[in-house]
Amino acid sequence: MNGNLFSSGIVYYAADKQNPFTITMRIEATDPVDGNSLREAVSKTWQRYPCLRVRVIKSVMGLKIEDNDLPWTVTEGALCPPIGSEGVNYHLIAFTWSGNNIMIHTFHGLIDGIAFNKLFKTLMFYYSEIRYNVQLNPEGINTLEDDISAEEYTDPFPKRRPERKLSPLAKTPRFVKALKITKESGIKERDPHIFRISVPRSSLNGVMTGLDVSPAPFLGIMMAKAILQVHPDSGRKVSIAIPINIRPALNANKYCMNLVYNLHVICDDKIVSLPPDRQCTSVRGRVFLQSDTDSVLKELDFQRKVFSLISHIPFYGLKRLISRLSMSFNMSDETFASSYTGKAQFGEMERYFKNIEVICDTCGEDLLVEMFLISDTYNITILQRNGDRRYADAFAGLLRQAGADVEGASSEKLIIPEIGFK
Repeated sequence: MNGNLFSSGIVYYAADKQNPFTITMRIEATDPVDGNSLREAVSKTWQRYPCLRVRVIKSVMGLKIEDNDLPWTVTEGALCPPIGSEGVNYHLIAFTWSGNNIMIHTFHGLIDGIAFNKLFKTLMFYYSEIRYNVQLNPEGINTLEDDISAEEYTDPFPKRRPERKLSPLAKTPRFVKALKITKESGIKERDPHIFRISVPRSSLNGVMTGLDVSPAPFLGIMMAKAILQVHPDSGRKVSIAIPINIRPALNANKYCMNLVYNLHVICDDKIVSLPPDRQCTSVRGRVFLQSDTDSVLKELDFQRKVFSLISHIPFYGLKRLISRLSMSFNMSDETFASSYTGKAQFGEMERYFKNIEVICDTCGEDLLVEMFLISDTYNITILQRNGDRRYADAFAGLLRQAGADVEGASSEKLIIPEIGFK
């Protein structure tokens, strides 16, 4: 696993105390967590994912990834030591537990949402078997019985220009003069907060069925309208950053590490003026065009040039500067990020767990909205750079106007692990 960083390099070099790019997944169990069972499950998961057993080595020339044979740490308590520090055996993954909650902490440069889901399922599979002395069906779950393929850890990101001429259906919008919440609100101080909203499944499904819309575009449109409601005189467009799975375009579905890529969907006055079903159809259409294989490969070729430039810069400080500038340039085209992961697929494990929540650094965004469907409830989290609750209140108000039975929005300070390899 030793080597230089390429496609994920920007995240490693751009990370700092204010933007650590760390992610915490909280899994709520039906029973109090058994620490010994968790440690044994983590040990088995550690064995299954050699590609995730790494540490970061820093030198004057830059950062490198190195194999790390130390075990992953499992500690009781909600707080996690800095990721990559001695307190977690220099790993980029760590585990904590408290009461009924299991927390997986990691660094976004190592792992993305798709890969996180693979890791999470493996851990929950072994924890359930050990904790409750049962045998579960391993279908669809990475286990120790698998033959570990090089496809899981070989970076599929193209390092050369495409061999054939690409015919993209759409380009990722650039220089869109996106509305920026920090600028419009005038609140420059960082005070990260998380807002939680829950809606009964039957209630929100009834609203979406009546409007003839689907969850993912509906979530993005409603938040875009909430932001425009808070800033009606901005004159700028709301740009929704939507993460997509680019593994199919690269024939890399087994890849278990990070592949970061956001589509940009513009939500302007023209789209907002449309009926709800046509608003969502517009979002779906733009996502479809930008996620076409050739469209993805064209965007990746643009990113390849940036990554290649950074990889050839000779000094750590310059790599860090260029990475931050590149990240800032990309974020300038985004107002907020929106993610709907669908129904949590616990399978046979569903009897042992009742809730999932992903708490993460906003990764340079001013606002990030995520929605999970857990059993009979849609859980919505709004992660913000500041504590201004006008956006969450406007969002909840729009859901109520549409007829949804909204519970929330509660709020608290956003506490996430720091990074320890800087």
